[in-house]
Order: sequence, then C-alpha cells, then structure tokens
Amino acid sequence: MIVRMHLNTIKMAYAISNKLAANKITKLSSRIKQKQSIEDVHNLQDFLTTQIQENKLYNTIHRTSKYDDGFDEFLTEYKKKHKNILDLTRYATSPLNKTNQIREEEFRQLQSFLDKRKKALKNEIIIDNNQVNDESDPQNDKFVETQKMDQFFVILIDRDTNTQVTTLQRINSFRQVIFIGNGNGVIGYGKGKGKDFETALRRAKIDAKRNLVPVSLDLWHTCPIPLTGRFNDAEIEINPRPLGFNAYGNPQIASMLMLT
Repeated sequence: MIVRMHLNTIKMAYAISNKLAANKITKLSSRIKQKQSIEDVHNLQDFLTTQIQENKLYNTIHRTSKYDDGFDEFLTEYKKKHKNILDLTRYATSPLNKTNQIREEEFRQLQSFLDKRKKALKNEIIIDNNQVNDESDPQNDKFVETQKMDQFFVILIDRDTNTQVTTLQRINSFRQVIFIGNGNGVIGYGKGKGKDFETALRRAKIDAKRNLVPVSLDLWHTCPIPLTGRFNDAEIEINPRPLGFNAYGNPQIASMLMLT
C-alpha cells in the first residue's frame, strides 16, 4: 500500500511537470508572434537553448504529440466498415500489459477469418466434369479458376505521430506500420504516412500490397524424424515441423504466423 501511494505520487508529479512544460511552451510560442523587447528575446533564446541541450524540449513535444485520443475513435468507426483489421500496437511496448481475456478475443477474431478463408479456398478451382474420364490427359485438361479479389487480414503493428514545430504552428503527421496476410501463404508489410489516421492507414495498405511475397506451405519442407549432431562443444537438434498452430511468445509474431 505504501509503495502504491508512492508510485501514484510520482506519477502525479510527473504529469504536473509535463503539463507545466507544455503550458510554458504554448505561452512562449504565442509571445513569438507579439512585439518583444531585446531582453525578452534573450530570455527566450536562453530557455530554448537549455531545453535543447538537456533534451527536454523534444521529449515534451514527442509525448504530447504521440498521446492522441482521436485514434481510438477513428479505429472504432473504421472497424465497423472493415472487420478484417486488428490493432496490436499495444504489444509494441510490452507484451504482458493485457489480460488473457483480451488476447483470447483477438485469437477468436483471427480464427474466424481463417475459417472463412478455408471455405472460400475449397471453391476457388472448378473442374469441368465433362472432361474427366478414363482417357483424360492431365496435361490437356482445362481448369477454370474463378477470378476474385483476395481477402487480407490487416494487423496494426505500430503507429506514431510526428510533429514539426514551426514559428507559426505545429504540423502533425501520422504514421502506420501494418502486416497483411490471406491465411494461404501470401503476406506483406507496409508503411503509410498522412495528415490523418485514415490517410496513413490507406497508404500503408497500398504499400503492403506492393510488398506481397508468397511463403511455401509445403509440409514436406521439413525433416521426417528428429536429428541431432555434435561438433566439439557445439550441438544442434532439428525436430520435424508440428502440425497445426503452436506459436507462442510475442502476440504480434504469433498473429503473423497465424495469417501466413
């Protein structure tokens, strides 16, 4: 109980200091537009020089610009229109700061997408039954493949806000890093930047589709039995690839493997 009160006191003091620094920067920026004396200009230059040397000015601006409640509102509205998207940026800092219940809900969302993809993949190749007989030649048989837009699941890996401070205003730009996968061996990643969250996400999706790569899902690309070897003090062990999904560790990496 004593430790908790001590930590809360430190957090309150830290928040108050950040707020005071931000208010001081705002007042200084408004004073730049007004007529100032030579003494005011020197005081302002000394303050900025000290802040830059101690790296306090950048940290204050970075923390203020990165904390934006508008992203959560945007993502909620975006999910209503696009269901195949999952925000995993919370795990970029610490993978242990969320409960198991939230992670289980994320797994259910990914598994629902994969189940739908498996059903769709079964009906993508259509064979002309009239040409299937005892004398059919596999090299000359005609296969009809349906042309459809492939579906990708989007994972938000990380996001950031960049603020450029000028004499007159602050220019904010938003950046997104995403991963996409169709659950059938086609994956990609992309980065996007824009003046708002939606523009950055749209550009990231376009960049991700430009970076698509196929991953071989052949089950034979593994060893049939466990193998071990030794050379002096070094020892290596190779085990067969297990069937099914059994990834653990970082939630972002595990989700990427599920969509591969």
